[in-house]
Amino acid sequence: MDKILQKIANLLILNLQNCENNGLIKGKMGIAVFLYHYSRYASQPVYNKQADDLLDEIFAMLEMIVTPSLSDGVAGIGLGLNHLIENHFIATNEKRDELFKDVDVKLSQDYSGQFTFDTKTNFPVFSAGFYALSRIKTGSRSIQKNKLVSSLLEGLDLIYTINKLTLNPMFINSAIHFLIGVYDCGMYKQKAERTMKKFLSFVLATFPEMKYHFSDVEIMQNTLSSTKLCPALTGEILSRIKQLDISPSNTDDMDVVIKDLQQYTLYPNLDKTSLSQFSVEEYIDKQITDSFFPDLSSLTYIGLNIIGVKLC
Repeated sequence: MDKILQKIANLLILNLQNCENNGLIKGKMGIAVFLYHYSRYASQPVYNKQADDLLDEIFAMLEMIVTPSLSDGVAGIGLGLNHLIENHFIATNEKRDELFKDVDVKLSQDYSGQFTFDTKTNFPVFSAGFYALSRIKTGSRSIQKNKLVSSLLEGLDLIYTINKLTLNPMFINSAIHFLIGVYDCGMYKQKAERTMKKFLSFVLATFPEMKYHFSDVEIMQNTLSSTKLCPALTGEILSRIKQLDISPSNTDDMDVVIKDLQQYTLYPNLDKTSLSQFSVEEYIDKQITDSFFPDLSSLTYIGLNIIGVKLC
């Protein structure tokens, strides 16, 4: 797969001028993360320099980024930056709380607006939840982190109360993942457990009607199997999952698999997707020959999956 990774890296760099999005899933932050990892993987410093230049571009535009999402907004940029610092790709003299203060404050507000934006994207997850977990799992507890988590717990409870009928499996999985992470870190355990019970009860009540894809079921099963929180409800859901008859995604259909790759980078206990080398090569060659503008997001997450990168 080394030649494929090099082809992906070069194709991304050649087409950077066509990338206007700054986000983690859909844009420059995701590409920068891949280039840093590929530079280390291949011992090629030139790709590290390209990633540095991309980060400079992102920071120059940061004040203009108003969306909260993981896909193309501040949650994804914050998560990506935290990942780069944790993995020693970049260094900072600022304390984390000071560095992430603006993102923490922004994501602690306007829960309904964030939810509306998240669920209208083609990557409908609890964006602020993934970002918050990346913050609380690194460094020591602080008042700023406590306020962020407390606000998101209140916001998630509000989202459930007002919008539960519009929830989708991707958002539900990411909300449950957030609640388990907060509980395991010993933060606001009663609040986390109370909201967790609401989401799990909703899953059970809507199981016959909810449209689950294979990746949704795999993520839910993996997430619930890793916790002792709400054992009766989690046990019932895991039992129901075993009765489902859902076929795995066709790994020869790269368009189907891309969203799975993006999700799998966010869930630490999930194994990376087993990609067919032939399918990947065929997909990349098609991007080169058939696309005026290659799908840079897809190429980024194929590359991250091959290297085995986890963002959280």
